[in-house]
Amino acid sequence: MESHLENLTIGAFAKAAGVHVETIRFYQRKSLLVEPKRPYGSIRRYGAADVARVKFVKAASAWVSASMKSGNC
Repeated sequence: MESHLENLTIGAFAKAAGVHVETIRFYQRKSLLVEPKRPYGSIRRYGAADVARVKFVKAASAWVSASMKSGNC
């Protein structure tokens, strides 16, 4: 994947995924996204696979919402 999407802070990660930081935390609380380990004395870092997962969850959520509104679900 793209190298500029590696080693992201949560703010940069959220921006790359097109969501808010609180959305990332919500997905982590709901076990839709794994919270990365925090290296001793450092901050958590996210990568391209995490960005792809959030984009997938966001798209799936939008699809389910649209299906429910149209009565197709």
